[in-house]
Amino acid sequence: MDAPPLPRSYYSSWGEGSGHLDVIMHSTPTSTDPQRIDRAEITFQQNNKCILIGAPPEMENVVDLTSPVHETWLEGLQVLASFEQTAAAQAISAHIRSTPYLPVSLQDHFINAIFAEAQDAARIAASRGHRAVSIAFHLYISVDMLFDDDYVDDSSAEDEADVEAGNAGMDAAAAMGLGDAGVDAAMANVEEDAPFGVVEIEIMAGIDVVEPVDLEAGEIVGGLSPEAIANHLTVDELMGGDPVACVICLENMAVGTPAGRLPCGHVFHPSCITVWLERSGTCPICRHQFD
Repeated sequence: MDAPPLPRSYYSSWGEGSGHLDVIMHSTPTSTDPQRIDRAEITFQQNNKCILIGAPPEMENVVDLTSPVHETWLEGLQVLASFEQTAAAQAISAHIRSTPYLPVSLQDHFINAIFAEAQDAARIAASRGHRAVSIAFHLYISVDMLFDDDYVDDSSAEDEADVEAGNAGMDAAAAMGLGDAGVDAAMANVEEDAPFGVVEIEIMAGIDVVEPVDLEAGEIVGGLSPEAIANHLTVDELMGGDPVACVICLENMAVGTPAGRLPCGHVFHPSCITVWLERSGTCPICRHQFD
């Protein structure tokens, strides 16, 4: 008999952003596909987003920080007990290690969680007598970035390598969907000594540039007090037909679950929007300023 899927979630945050890992494990006694018997299908998805704080109204304020990742592997069920030695584990680790702005401590946190979940899946399947397993990992990374209008592009002479990098940056901007938002160029600078080729992306619109925000250092001002947040935030049950995505954590909000609603009408996870308003007293979507 098939067993119901086992969902689990991990969440962690740092000064400039947050990460959310969803895990769903499913096992069956056998499989209609002989190649999947005594095998584990492992799927890994990763979405890295940046939230542009203070971006002009005509510009999208939630954009892709990197291209989405979606990979699948078939591994022997017995090797899940030492999952860190598999090709899937090495590829997943490389993806997480190359995530821009994600602190090493959080990289370790999510990698260790994935390894532990894979090992636990093997144990659960064995206890059920099941011979086919699927594990899906979906990692969401959200980085807060300050849109800085003090940048002036005075680079008048570019060598051939810079031109190629600029073209690649424009392609990246197009992939992010920023063309209609007035982004004229984007640059991707790879630090030679960064582990796994960490990429730092600067998105430019005219003379404006996006830079990472150190929220703990107080670069963002205008956050609301707990009393002000309580006055502006209404928490009630999400109504409607289809799930709504919370643009802060990028996770869907299921109908019937608690939702935090601002006076402008936009809804978010209550915990997500509370943290946001503590940092910046504006709606993440329409940028309405709350006092």
